[in-house]
Amino acid sequence: MSLIERTNPETFRIMTSNIWGNCGDKAIANRDDNLADVFLRYRPDVLGLQEVSPKVRREPINIFDLLDSHYAEVDVDIGPLSNNYTPLLYLKDKFTVQRSGFHSFSGLNDSNSKSVTWAELECNSSGSRFAVCNTHYYWTEDDAGKEARINNSKELVDVVAAIMQIRRIPVLCMGDFNCRASSDPIRNLLDHGFADAQSGATVRTSDSNAYHPYPEWDEALQRFANTPAPTGKYAEAIDHIFYTAGTVSIFVYETIVSQGALDASDHCPVYVDLSFQGASADSPNER
Repeated sequence: MSLIERTNPETFRIMTSNIWGNCGDKAIANRDDNLADVFLRYRPDVLGLQEVSPKVRREPINIFDLLDSHYAEVDVDIGPLSNNYTPLLYLKDKFTVQRSGFHSFSGLNDSNSKSVTWAELECNSSGSRFAVCNTHYYWTEDDAGKEARINNSKELVDVVAAIMQIRRIPVLCMGDFNCRASSDPIRNLLDHGFADAQSGATVRTSDSNAYHPYPEWDEALQRFANTPAPTGKYAEAIDHIFYTAGTVSIFVYETIVSQGALDASDHCPVYVDLSFQGASADSPNER
């Protein structure tokens, strides 16, 4: 199976990407174009973005404009907040959104940017249903930040439980968790029935950390270029994809380290190719 082209209609690609939208006064310049090139080349079925700041959305031609021919943003009610930093996008010709929701994490939350956006999607051709949660956990390394991430994880578990109360379907949780797979917040997800897609994949094209130095600004060219690749192994990674164990088969796990991806953000996009096992892809809750 090609890592870019997929012919099996029952195989789905799920991708997460922190796009470095909380970039202060720094330019976005060619970064959106680089991201769009990567996303359209790999063509995930569902794409979760983090750090989609108001600045990102105000760009004259923003990332949503560049992807509009293929992707739609999941419509969610964000209540009194002015911006959703963790949007979900999906191939609009392939899926129908059955349900969707949004949860802003309580406690420490800079600019209300740490949240969960989720959607239950139905594949128009096969009828398969599954849910995807896109999230971004709090970031500081002090004790307060560590406690915030533990609480973020507990609240994410509650979001998933609420989704599955209505219908037992496979659920994937992805995003920038700002903590390693061995950390307490991630262990909480594993204790509640989730599995790590990186360790569960049949094919892992890399054992790479997705986090790397910020893109380098070339003043002469007025663009970002020559950004170095990440160092370290997956054990040091903070970008993850998890899935409800027993309902999903993970074929491929990849961290995209092309130069265009490196020049777009301080996080590389990560994706999985997967299929669903048996009837669990569309089973009503009998409880």
